Amino acid sequence: YYKFNINPFENYLWTGKAEYKANKDLTFSAEPYFWYGYGTGGGQIQTLTESNSPSQLNGGIRDINGDGDTLDRVMVYGSSLTRTYRPGITLKTNWRMDNHNMLAGYWYERARHIQTGPRVLMDSNGNTADQWLRDEANYLRWQNGQPVQARNWLTISTGSSLFLQDNISLMQDKAQLQLGLRNSSVRRDFSNFVNLSTPFFPATAGATADVDYKVDKTYSKLLASVGARYNLNPESHVFFNAAENFKAPANFSFSPIVVGGSIVNGVRTGYTLRDPSVQPETSLNMDLGYRLATDAWTFSGSIFYNDFKNRIATSNNPDTNTRTDFNVGSVTMKGLELEAGYKLNANWVLYGSASFTRSEMIDDLQWSPATALLPATVLPTAGKVLPDTPRWLGGLSANYANGPFFGSIQAKFQGRVYSTLVNDEQADGYTQVNATLGYRFGNMGMFKNTQIQMNVSNLFNEQYLRINSPSGSSFSTNAITVNGIAGSAPTYYVSAPRFTSVTFRTDF
Repeated sequence: YYKFNINPFENYLWTGKAEYKANKDLTFSAEPYFWYGYGTGGGQIQTLTESNSPSQLNGGIRDINGDGDTLDRVMVYGSSLTRTYRPGITLKTNWRMDNHNMLAGYWYERARHIQTGPRVLMDSNGNTADQWLRDEANYLRWQNGQPVQARNWLTISTGSSLFLQDNISLMQDKAQLQLGLRNSSVRRDFSNFVNLSTPFFPATAGATADVDYKVDKTYSKLLASVGARYNLNPESHVFFNAAENFKAPANFSFSPIVVGGSIVNGVRTGYTLRDPSVQPETSLNMDLGYRLATDAWTFSGSIFYNDFKNRIATSNNPDTNTRTDFNVGSVTMKGLELEAGYKLNANWVLYGSASFTRSEMIDDLQWSPATALLPATVLPTAGKVLPDTPRWLGGLSANYANGPFFGSIQAKFQGRVYSTLVNDEQADGYTQVNATLGYRFGNMGMFKNTQIQMNVSNLFNEQYLRINSPSGSSFSTNAITVNGIAGSAPTYYVSAPRFTSVTFRTDF
């Protein structure tokens, strides 16, 4: 039902920049920013089971439907609610000396991320008491009076990066060498407050989040990069780049981690906390290629190789809209990327791109550790393709402009992708065609660069399935039973039908 998938969200972004030029070769700059976001995500139709017992969390859930008992399972409106305050600043210094152009800087951010999962009443017509879930007075309650939450997290993420880069011009500007070094650090100060969160990744089966606890972890790494370019002539050059990267685990790794114990008088006792086992991901990324740019032609071709250690995969639980991070070990990705553009005449420009990627997981995934009685259980992922990694991608577009009129048509192809770590289920490839047509009015009084544009997405109403969306991946580990490990079906997103919209733009 569409009213249960609206996902209202609002964003506000403030940015600024101050720059001081000491002389023609030395400048200083500061770029502060603040981002605020509030809204919901995931499907909003949920169910809650009423209860009233000291063996239930917080004494159980109060009478929801008002029939005088606590015996029912009731459909309610609820979602994953997010409120984020994200201030930060980047400080930079640029200094030119002889054939060197040096950049040094520091980035700092301290984000406060509040993630909850409240539930409110809805009626038989699908109307909810509070679509935005803003008013806590509408939240359904446990017997002790506290709001029912499917998750209840506060994460303070502090990120910083100290970086230095030197662009060196050589051979009378025929060659350029870029050297870089940065130290990146991320601290996750995570607080879990009593909630109903349960695990999605079966390796953590039995874990809960119905206890207040904290996890405070810091991840940091010194990263180097090098890039080189050689100009063959004024229109073409060859290039090479190599860079180290790292990715810190998200806060989804930190809940649920409560293991064992029992609930007495509404409170869990006798439990232990599992140590979040997700390690930071590191990678070495390299590419070698050639670029050409003439009056009529543009072309770029490159080969790439990426080597990941402790690759982080994210699996999504659409029922609770929570995600689980876990390491899948070493992964390599290598392939080829090509793109070309051609200007037919003053009105028409053609563009095409294609890429081939071969990914391979190197290690089997340990599912459960060995015990005194049983050997370790593993998923046979070695040699498999990483989910949601198409081997082939391609695109074609034609762009038209003639006086005030403009338009384009684009076709995008994605090859098949596997939807499980063991590659026992896949989503077929598809091609989607989009088109635009517009008219530029130019300047009209206080309105500048005014234009109107019609957009048609999925022009031929192509039907296909995807395992990803802007909210994150939703693949599973295995679709059928493997090595005694029960399968879990991947969740797919259904393609949107043909959609037509009109946009109006102006500057003032």
